[in-house]
Amino acid sequence: MKKSTILFTLLISVLVVLSSCNKGFKGENDQISLPPKSSMDLNFDSFSANTKSGLKSTETDTSYQTYLSAKGVVDIWSLVGFFTLAVPTASFYAAFNNEPELIADYTWEWKYSVDYIGATYHARLVGTTDKDNEQVNWQMFIKKDGIMGHDEFLWFEGTSYTDNSKGTWKLNQSYQFQNPLLKLEWTANATKEAVSSVKYTYVRENDDWGNVDKFNGSYMNFGIQVGALDAYFNAHYYAGLLNQNFVDVNIEWSTSAYNGRIKASHIFNVDTWKCWDVDGKNTVCE
Repeated sequence: MKKSTILFTLLISVLVVLSSCNKGFKGENDQISLPPKSSMDLNFDSFSANTKSGLKSTETDTSYQTYLSAKGVVDIWSLVGFFTLAVPTASFYAAFNNEPELIADYTWEWKYSVDYIGATYHARLVGTTDKDNEQVNWQMFIKKDGIMGHDEFLWFEGTSYTDNSKGTWKLNQSYQFQNPLLKLEWTANATKEAVSSVKYTYVRENDDWGNVDKFNGSYMNFGIQVGALDAYFNAHYYAGLLNQNFVDVNIEWSTSAYNGRIKASHIFNVDTWKCWDVDGKNTVCE
């Protein structure tokens, strides 16, 4: 009887040790993969060749006006993307260099620190799959150390399919103003390693002073398409000081030859395409 008691005690001890090593969370064999990096990256590097960096129009020479008008629109949106997405993007990118831990049923957590522009950010990215392992809900919590530091808050969240075919991100403005600012909707390419299209929608309803945000509803859609002009950029946005109305811009270009065309009636006063050639000069649209 004594031997049986000892064996039973040993068996219980072994089971306790094993259970402490394996938490037994559901979904432990289905580690989720991160969405493509480019799902949160407003990158227009393919828009212009380095040879066009010094082009400019003057009052007497408007040979490059079409290209430079298109570039101006793209540059503005690039700046918007940089100032609103810089830290979230850097924090998201760093997740690819870290391993997640299963912390609950179907829930994985990436936890790490990021040094960016003289500050240290502590990131906690949490991904939870549904029971059918079809979709993932994402939450990124950020804490900042040092000057103008802040406690942890939910900076962005989103959803994606587990095969990374498409998804969304929703970005809050800041720690001080934790209200929705941008919504991103992305679709991946055939390899699922990069996006083929992404739409940015400005969703902030009120500005920092509580007034109605006139830019609410502005959006930009960017992606890859079939054809000689294999990239496109469509924008609908509040023009502000220009005419106090929403305007539309459509741009298409070649990512290899860098020729393209733009349609923007508020710039050219006509609702037809304006084209530029491989050297950035105005040309007749074919």
